[in-house]
Amino acid sequence: AEEVISKALKGDRYSFEWTHHKNNGVEFLAEVTLSPYIMNDKTMIMAIVRDITEQRRLQLAQALDRQRLSRVVDHVADIIFEIDSDCRYLSIYGKGLREIGTETEQYIGKTPLDIYDEYKGKDVMEKYTDALKGNIVNYEIIHENTENGTKLHFESFVSPIFDINKNIIGAVGISRNITEKI
Repeated sequence: AEEVISKALKGDRYSFEWTHHKNNGVEFLAEVTLSPYIMNDKTMIMAIVRDITEQRRLQLAQALDRQRLSRVVDHVADIIFEIDSDCRYLSIYGKGLREIGTETEQYIGKTPLDIYDEYKGKDVMEKYTDALKGNIVNYEIIHENTENGTKLHFESFVSPIFDINKNIIGAVGISRNITEKI
């Protein structure tokens, strides 16, 4: 505690998490922020204690939900992806990536123009742009396996996603290998 107080006395605002007790003795997780201020030519410390128990519980629940989703999606035969409003891949998962000889890292932060040849990149960008206008888009695309040159046919569906104000903020899609059906 003395180390933290001395940091705050040096003029630095300092925050940390600590377990505190309420007046009734119940423990809670708190974020403590110490801020220095001067009063009557003396440096004093103001402490703000905020209960973050619920916030932490929600963060842990979200992390668990993401882990569950990731575990399921990573084992799905399809390719599942999310793009932002600039058509940049935010996430992409599924065994289908392995079928085309690629990995998640090759997509994240990139647009179809960065990934595909000029013709295919423009075509996919048009599909994504249509989804970002509020439409559910269905299209087929041929992927060539980068490891063995095999051409695989995928059917894709892309749907817009909305924020709480019903503004389109991106899209989600799923691509399924339909090569055997053709």
